[in-house]
Amino acid sequence: MASITQVYYFVPEDAESGKQFNCFIVRRPAESITLAQIREDFPLPGDYHFRFQYAYQSSNCKIWLDLPSENSFVPQIDQEIRIKATRLSWVDGSE
Repeated sequence: MASITQVYYFVPEDAESGKQFNCFIVRRPAESITLAQIREDFPLPGDYHFRFQYAYQSSNCKIWLDLPSENSFVPQIDQEIRIKATRLSWVDGSE
């Protein structure tokens, strides 16, 4: 059986906040998920800029991190992947 990872996200443009997350599944282990995989499996239509929650120097200092490339592995915090998905367009490929 393949590993699955729950990925938590919110979309600020939909009046959502990081206090309550939505969730989708990626069918691979969390440590092998890249930005490209997140983009491919993201459940909402449109173009998005993804920022990932990251513990900077300690678990008490959480920041939102932009990744440098599509091949970058996404960070985890408290064994979870958390995303702030900023909608750029309702249409795929219009970036």
